[in-house]
Amino acid sequence: MANSLFDTECAGREIRYTVTAEDFRRELNTLEPFIEVDGTMNVKIAMQKKVSNILCSECKEAGRKDVYYEYFEMQIRSADEGSTVFYECPECGHSYNTNN
Repeated sequence: MANSLFDTECAGREIRYTVTAEDFRRELNTLEPFIEVDGTMNVKIAMQKKVSNILCSECKEAGRKDVYYEYFEMQIRSADEGSTVFYECPECGHSYNTNN
């Protein structure tokens, strides 16, 4: 016995769903490192960085003991993995990153 609701209202219909890069970023609650220009996501913008309590190792070797890394965090791996923290020295430009 056929289901009359399916036969009359659902037969032959399609369901379509479009997912954009913006949807993924919103769902993952990540920082926004890019802006959209002409439909592409390829232009970097300045991100607001925080000052860490970690002295720059390169500046420290040069005798400076007052230069701290700046950092920002970004979700670049899958959603069920930790984020990546990027560190950069504002004086000498030395940088590195760690995975949380």
